[in-house]
Amino acid sequence: MRVKAMDKIKEDYSLLLLAGGRSSRMGTDKAELSYLGRTFMENLLEKAEQLGIKKKFLSGHDSNLEGVRVVQDYYKDRGPLGGMHACMREMQTDYCLVLPVDVPQIPLEVLQNLLSFHREMMKRGEREIPLLLSHGDRTEPLIGIYPVNMQEEIGEAVQDHPASVFSVLKKKGYRIFQTEIEAWQAENINTPQTYHAVLEHEMGEQKMWREITLEHARELIQQRIQKIQDIEELEVNNAGGYVLAEDIAASLDNPPFPRSPVDGYAVRAEDLEGAAQEKPVSLKVTGCIYAGDNGQICTVKTGEAYRIMTGAPFPQGADTAVRQEDTDCGEEEVLIYKEQKAWDNYCFQGEDYQKGKLLLKKGTTLTFAEQGILSGLGYTRVKVYRKPAIRIFTTGDELVMPGNPLLPGKIYDSNGIMTEARLKELGIQPLSVEHVGDDEEILADKLLHACRDADVILTTGGVSVGKKDILHGALARMGAEKIFWRIKMQPGMPTIFSVYGKTLILSLSGNPFGTMANLEMLLRPMLKAMTGSERFSMEKRQGIMAAEFPKKSRVRRFVRAVYREGEVSLPEGIYSSGAIGTLRSCNCLLDIPAGTDPIKKGEHVTVWLL
Repeated sequence: MRVKAMDKIKEDYSLLLLAGGRSSRMGTDKAELSYLGRTFMENLLEKAEQLGIKKKFLSGHDSNLEGVRVVQDYYKDRGPLGGMHACMREMQTDYCLVLPVDVPQIPLEVLQNLLSFHREMMKRGEREIPLLLSHGDRTEPLIGIYPVNMQEEIGEAVQDHPASVFSVLKKKGYRIFQTEIEAWQAENINTPQTYHAVLEHEMGEQKMWREITLEHARELIQQRIQKIQDIEELEVNNAGGYVLAEDIAASLDNPPFPRSPVDGYAVRAEDLEGAAQEKPVSLKVTGCIYAGDNGQICTVKTGEAYRIMTGAPFPQGADTAVRQEDTDCGEEEVLIYKEQKAWDNYCFQGEDYQKGKLLLKKGTTLTFAEQGILSGLGYTRVKVYRKPAIRIFTTGDELVMPGNPLLPGKIYDSNGIMTEARLKELGIQPLSVEHVGDDEEILADKLLHACRDADVILTTGGVSVGKKDILHGALARMGAEKIFWRIKMQPGMPTIFSVYGKTLILSLSGNPFGTMANLEMLLRPMLKAMTGSERFSMEKRQGIMAAEFPKKSRVRRFVRAVYREGEVSLPEGIYSSGAIGTLRSCNCLLDIPAGTDPIKKGEHVTVWLL
């Protein structure tokens, strides 16, 4: 009986989640920011489930999450009260738990205690009084339990103009539930600084993964990837490299009629009986059918032939086509020098595929072949998943953009163009490529702005431990969640992986080959998971060393190499991670396990094809 009574009480509550839309200070929609591997919104919805609250209402955010009802404000631009009023109008429960989306860190235990306190109030007959959470000297007007019938009073307050929550509460009266939680546990995450501080409190810098294997790094990245589901419609001729977002079935037979595979004569096979070089058969030529003609309106009778071209429809009655090389090429009468069986040199209607057959499955990466099939079916446009939106930042005061004078101590920026060019080769046009000097604040602002529309941000440089390695500070300033730093591989060891909202931030070494190695070994698997496209897959091969590699590999090492017909050779030149000259001729990465002694000529090795 006690459990049933508790369930009945839980049914009296709905969740009212106030999202608020895009935040100018955070640079993105706060509901989509990440906290402990899930979005702010998902964290709070999960807590509602754990509290036993099944009815969930959302204001200020477009969402297609199952079991969540999205409500548009009845009175526009009225702030939190406008959202509360609109949601309460739709509720059938007596009470609602109100939460802002920017407190994903609020402890579940606090909410459980808040509900318990409210139940005690109901037992005492205090059924119409709002209950607000209070901690220290602060009372939270948007963390509490409200009677749903307050929607009438709230509606009156905001009908003509915005109003503050406390202005309504002071007229109504309210109770507070005092809790001993720390301030950060109920603090609204309104700025990047607050975001980072909350992450530090919850996770601590010591929780960031360090010195991990490449496989572990890939696994951590995979855990944060959201597969792209946004669909766009493109011209078929522009859809190459995209992933198909719909099944494509044949709308017609192909070929749509029986057709000739040769230039020659359409005849009846029975008329060719006994034909030979020394004893040809003579047939009357009654017409000529070209590709594009409607040959089906013609009929071949006994003793007749139709001149026919490759791809032209067979006339009625014909069951084979004789190559013109096997005739005298007559125009009015034709001599045929060989006999043929019925259906020789004959393409049947639907021979390639028949109407209704599934030809292309959703999730197929479109190449020239698929584009040809679509065009052959008459398609001019096709639905595809959009490609990942990527922005690139190169960092460092030492870099000069190509085309400018090279001052003493400076070097030209090669990472920007190489990274952009490689992405283009993989079928992705970056949204932007930009250089930023060694300024944490400026870089943080740039990254924050980029998060508004980027699925992935790539940065190069500034990831090690020098005084000008600014990525650590910039990521902290913007409030990004750092997942790992440093991978047990060479080159590219000091890589950082971070998350801000839905944006994945991959910060790579500034050394050109370090950048390229991690583009292949980290970014390509990331893009494959985001798109489902096999074009990002890497092919692993076994080979035999054609020459010695003289270095011992303390950690896992990737070396630029050339793979041809099972042999692995090394291009001439130096192999430091800052050198780019030997990149130009390599087509694979030689994968050398940690602890390997110098590799001798003739030893078996593993490579990854580029």
